[in-house]
Amino acid sequence: MRPYPSKTYFLRASHFLGKILLLIWLAWPAMADAQCTRQIRQYASSSEKSGNVGNETDAVDGNVTTPSTLTAGLLTPAKQWLGFQQKVNGGTRVYLKVSTFSGFLALLPSFTIQGYYNGTGGTKVNIATEKLDDPQLLGLVNGTATMELSFVPSQNFDGVVITVNGIGIAYSMKVYEAYYYKNTNSSIACNGVVDVLSGVIPALNIVGIGSVTNEWNAVDADLTSAAVLNMGVNAAGSVYETVVFNTASVPGDSVRIMIERQGGSLLDLLLLGNFSIQPYLGSTPVGAPITNAATGLQLRLLAPGSPVNILTAAIAGSFDRVEIKLNAVAGVLLTLKLLDVTRIARQPSVSFTLNGSAGPNPVCITQVSGISLSVNSPESCATYRWYNGTTFIGTGNSITPVITTPGNYTFNVEAQRTGCTNTETQASVTVNVMPKAASPALTIQNNP
Repeated sequence: MRPYPSKTYFLRASHFLGKILLLIWLAWPAMADAQCTRQIRQYASSSEKSGNVGNETDAVDGNVTTPSTLTAGLLTPAKQWLGFQQKVNGGTRVYLKVSTFSGFLALLPSFTIQGYYNGTGGTKVNIATEKLDDPQLLGLVNGTATMELSFVPSQNFDGVVITVNGIGIAYSMKVYEAYYYKNTNSSIACNGVVDVLSGVIPALNIVGIGSVTNEWNAVDADLTSAAVLNMGVNAAGSVYETVVFNTASVPGDSVRIMIERQGGSLLDLLLLGNFSIQPYLGSTPVGAPITNAATGLQLRLLAPGSPVNILTAAIAGSFDRVEIKLNAVAGVLLTLKLLDVTRIARQPSVSFTLNGSAGPNPVCITQVSGISLSVNSPESCATYRWYNGTTFIGTGNSITPVITTPGNYTFNVEAQRTGCTNTETQASVTVNVMPKAASPALTIQNNP
C-alpha cells in the first residue's frame, strides 16, 4: 500500500508553490509593460566606404529622404559599411531603405547586403549567413522604386555592409538608411508617419511607363499639396505609394485617404479594379486588397461637387503601413493625386447600465446612483479618460458619474494608448435625468 505524503512534504510543497506565485506576481507588471512597450528606429550613425560612394554621410544622417549612391564600374566594386552606435544582438532583424534603377536589374548586377562585426586591428568581418542578394531583390521589384529590405544576422553584429559589383555594366544603388527597432520609454506619435516608399513596377520590363512624384506631400497635413501617381497611355504595369507608420495599429483602427482623380471618376477605377489599398504588417499583407464596398471601403466626397474623394476602411488586423496602388488601363492616361493618408485610432464603444441592466433613458433623479458607463472590450494597453461634456471626471474602464440635478448629460470617453501621444476619437453617450415626480395633491371632501 502506497503511504500518504508526510506533513513535512506538504509544508515544503506549499512553501515552493508560494515562491512560484510570488515570482509570477512580481513579474506580472513587467510582463504587462512589455506588451505595451513602443519601439523606435535606431539608425546607423557611422560610415566607411570603398570605391565610388557619393554623398556617403547621407546614409547615416537619420533622414530617410537623403541617400548615398553606390556606383560600381565595369570591374570596380563599390562598398559602404554602415555602423551602429553599439553592438546588436544576433537574431535582431535589420532593415535597409534602398532604391534601384529600372532596366539594370534585368541585367543581373551582383550585389550583397549582409551584417558584419568589428574584428581585431580595426578589421571588419562579414557574417556569411543570412544575407540579401540579387534574387531576393529581383523578386520584390523589377522597376524603379524605393523599398525596405530586411534580414536577420545570425550572430552579434556592429553594422551592415552593402557591396555593388558591375558585371559588364556600370550599376548604381541608392542607400537611404540602415536601422533596427529598439524599445523606448518615451511616448511617440503612434499614428505618425515614419517613412514613405514608392515606385513603378513595369510589366515585361517595359521602362518609363509611369511615375510617382512628391510622395511626401501625401503625409504633410497640407491639402493644397499632393503626391501624384501617373500611368501612361500605353502602360502595362502599376505604380504605388506605401505610407509607413511609427507603430503597428490596434485591430479595428482605420485608414483614411483623401484622393482626387484628374480627368475622370475615381468610382470608375474602383469598378474596373484598377485601384487598390493594401494594408501590411511589415512585408505581410493584412487581409485582401481593399477595392470596393464589398471589401470594407467607404467612399464620400469632401463636399458636394468637390473632386476630392475621402476613402475610409476599418482594418480587422494590426497593420503598420498601407500601400496605394494604381494599375494601368490600356489606352487610358491615369493620374491620381494623393492629398492625405492618415491612420485613425478606433472609437471606443460605450455601454450605459442602470443597476447592472441596460439603462433606460430617461432616468429618474432618484436612480442616478445606479448608473454605470463602461467601455466595451477595452484595450489592454490604454487608459480611458471620461468627461462630463468637456469637464474631466475620471479614468478607468468604467465610471459612475455624479449627478445631483435633473437635465441632459453628455458623457465622453477617449483612450490614451500607452506610449502614444495621440488619443482616440471620443465616443459619447447621453443620459436624460428626469426630476422626481411631485407628490399628488389630495383633497378630502365631506359629502353633505
